[in-house]
Amino acid sequence: MEQKVHSLVLSKTWSLVVLGTLAFSVPFVLAGPQFLVGSLVNFFLFSATLSLPIGFVLPLVILPSLGVLSRGLVFGPLTLFLFYLLPFIWLGNLGLILVFKKSRSFLGFLPAVILASLVKFSLLFLAASFWVRLGIIPALFLKAMGFNQLITALVGGILVFSLARSTDFLKSEKS
Repeated sequence: MEQKVHSLVLSKTWSLVVLGTLAFSVPFVLAGPQFLVGSLVNFFLFSATLSLPIGFVLPLVILPSLGVLSRGLVFGPLTLFLFYLLPFIWLGNLGLILVFKKSRSFLGFLPAVILASLVKFSLLFLAASFWVRLGIIPALFLKAMGFNQLITALVGGILVFSLARSTDFLKSEKS
């Protein structure tokens, strides 16, 4: 029994290490386009939420934005403005994870993806709008933190759904 528990924890730990490395590395290495990087990051977030307990998923809330900051090229000279948005990016990722995890059982996979994506988009767009209105960050962040976030979250969730469906991971799940 103890050996099974140890193996399960080790397996989940390795899953976190792999997904965490990817969540940091993709924004660090690719630098763009946002559609590709964002879709992959959201794919990792949804994947982790499906396969890991919530405590294991939490590091993935911050790792992608740390990859972007480390790279410093996604927004080029505008990367500094990203600091104002970091807490909201983390909240958006957390909202995506929690809403998806909590609503999937009663809404089904795809409606939960849509709801979680809308939550992330709303948080990020409202935060960007607030900072733009105050003149703290440039208006170009409205696009990057607005509709683009909705699209990339939906794409990431649909990719996970397609993969999970094709591997029979969702046998008993309603769409």
